[in-house]
Amino acid sequence: MMLGTVSPFPASDAPRRRFSERWHPWLVASVVVLFLALGVVYNVTVPIFEAPDEIQHFYYIKHLADGKGLPVQGSAESRQSWAQEGSQPPLYYLLGALVIRGMDTSDAGEIIWLNPQANIGTPRYPGNKNRIIHTEREDFPYEGTVQAVHVLRLYSLLWGCGTVVMTYFLAREVLRRRDLALLTTACVAFTPQFIFIHSAVSNDSLITFLSTLGVWLMTRMLGSERPARYAFPLGLTLGLAALAKLSGLALWGLAGLLLAYLLWRRRLSWPQAFLAGCLMASLALLIAGPWFVRNLTLYGDLTGLRPMLEIVGRRADRPTLADIWGEFRGLRISFWGLFGWFNILLPEAVYKVLDSITLLAGLGLVFGALRRRSAPLARRPAAALMGAWLTLMCISLVRWTTITMGTQGRLLFPAMAAFMILLVMGLAQWWPEEWRFRGLLPLPAGLLALSILSPFLVIQPAYARPPILTVQEVPAAARIDPLTFGESIRLVGLEISGAEVYPGESVHVTLYWECLASMQEDYNITVKLWGRGMQIVGAVDTYPGWGTYPTSLWLPGQVVKDRYEIAVDPQALAPSLLRLDVGVYPLDTMERLPAYDAAGRLLSLPTIAGVLRLAPKGPASYTIPYPTRFRWENGMVLDGYALEGTTVRAGGILQLQAFWHTERALEEEYTVFVHLVDTEGRIWSQHDKPPLDGDYPTLFWRPGEMVMDTFYLSLAGVPAGTYWLEVGLYPSDSASHPLALVDDDGASLGNRIWLTPIRVQQ
Repeated sequence: MMLGTVSPFPASDAPRRRFSERWHPWLVASVVVLFLALGVVYNVTVPIFEAPDEIQHFYYIKHLADGKGLPVQGSAESRQSWAQEGSQPPLYYLLGALVIRGMDTSDAGEIIWLNPQANIGTPRYPGNKNRIIHTEREDFPYEGTVQAVHVLRLYSLLWGCGTVVMTYFLAREVLRRRDLALLTTACVAFTPQFIFIHSAVSNDSLITFLSTLGVWLMTRMLGSERPARYAFPLGLTLGLAALAKLSGLALWGLAGLLLAYLLWRRRLSWPQAFLAGCLMASLALLIAGPWFVRNLTLYGDLTGLRPMLEIVGRRADRPTLADIWGEFRGLRISFWGLFGWFNILLPEAVYKVLDSITLLAGLGLVFGALRRRSAPLARRPAAALMGAWLTLMCISLVRWTTITMGTQGRLLFPAMAAFMILLVMGLAQWWPEEWRFRGLLPLPAGLLALSILSPFLVIQPAYARPPILTVQEVPAAARIDPLTFGESIRLVGLEISGAEVYPGESVHVTLYWECLASMQEDYNITVKLWGRGMQIVGAVDTYPGWGTYPTSLWLPGQVVKDRYEIAVDPQALAPSLLRLDVGVYPLDTMERLPAYDAAGRLLSLPTIAGVLRLAPKGPASYTIPYPTRFRWENGMVLDGYALEGTTVRAGGILQLQAFWHTERALEEEYTVFVHLVDTEGRIWSQHDKPPLDGDYPTLFWRPGEMVMDTFYLSLAGVPAGTYWLEVGLYPSDSASHPLALVDDDGASLGNRIWLTPIRVQQ
């Protein structure tokens, strides 16, 4: 594809490329309507309080709507309700309080049932996406707090509609082409994260609108013959922005840069610039000043940032540039689409495609600048203003990131329109002028498709309760001898995905729980994987249904189909048997309920419900000091052994490493015996055990797989002399029937071998 060779943004389009004057407003309106419709879908699809800090934003508004005035940080109520958001400027919340004034929100404490294992900020962890437990009280028709939250979400959505409209006007000022301005508007309107945040109770919606409005006014001021006439509306906007969110102060910095530029370009005289600046500052301080004075009076801090940081916490160490760069990955993900409490991802391929598009746009901007390097800056002052605004917001975000953990893409939304304008400008450089609209159309179309599908394919499944069955509907292959926990819960089925897993992979487990009686207690389910040496190599502790269906909601007779994904420690020792341990316990005591088998016998801990094989990632490679080839009738082969020495001191420990493999699959569990015998065959020390101390029974061995096992023989009480190491096998349930060794023709060679003489010294 060739680079464009003419200016991509002419002041007027050729007639054959120009949008119809009659139809163009309808196209813009269609984008706004589509955004509004998608916002309504997200509103009803995303459960209440499942957006970042939505609980705290709601409580701030509720406090005002209840007539209690502005919240004061440090009070007993603050940490339990509005928390850090109580330090936010009040404009969004004051208007929101007017919206829900008169609604009964007294049931908020009952509705907000926190999930104690909520997964916040760990999107790759598979469960507990829900911040709160959701019940039928949230179903339509909405009432009380549920109704108030959905109404406030619509209130936020209207600010989003305003941002979409202002994006179009801003893009028209910068791009000078209606078709590309429309594409830019659609890109903003159809970005999944933009819709998600504007369909939540969040002050980000208001500051994004006011910032876009403010930048549009500055762009108009930049292109006007009389720029000073915009000082009054811009001053009002600056004041409202500062009263909407602290990041609105960055807009003040941009206004200062604009005045300096106009003065430098002699678009304003010194007296005009001074008067315009005084007017803007006076209006802004008149609107936002009382808020700053209140902060100074209450907290001794002009911005109110200090009490906010006392709640959210500061970083323990100042991050390095490498740390900040590492957090950029999360920033770009949360800019395009990261739902819930930063824990629900889009498919990974989506981010890679959007990364590539962004990189391509950046290169396009560079190439475009190089082709116009001789042109004066005044030819692109509006585009430069977009770059300056985006840069200011990035600097502000980096500054915030150095103070506390808060690298979130939504914090760049005040510069969302500027970003999309620059994105479209950069991408347009790669297309000939007549192909630019059609060439860029797939971008907003793809974002629209992504935004339509995300609520149903990404968001809803994350909050879905587990399927409810009857006992008869439990698959026959999944049924097990029942295990009863306490008096109310019975495990009647178990499914494990596959018979083996590798370190670093995940085990998918499905548990079928039968509710025997109603429960007042909310029990935790624990599922653990015990590996070699009975070390825990994977675990899940959660309310049933990955936190969505606590036991107090269960009904007698229900069977809950409970699915889990358990990550296996990448450092887990393999090969090994993995034992699946299942338990039930209350969070207050952390003590497991007693478990009983089908006959009513009390089971010891851990309660092993199933097993699988932990396989090594590759074939084992050992250096065998003393190679051998002794073959038993069952197909097991001793390939060699290792000793620290054949002369040892009495009273010490003799350590033997044996290297085994099997030529065929084994259908029985075997025990290896290692004896220290004298020349008459009398046993002086012995170590009999299943392979790897029972952690890797022979039933799980794979043909050709080498297994190294260690045996320890105590030499306490062994007199000085010469002895032999004797090795053999027997079925684990029949020690009196050792297996025979055989030669290549299958002829028996006895049932034990003498490996090597051992000399014991005093």
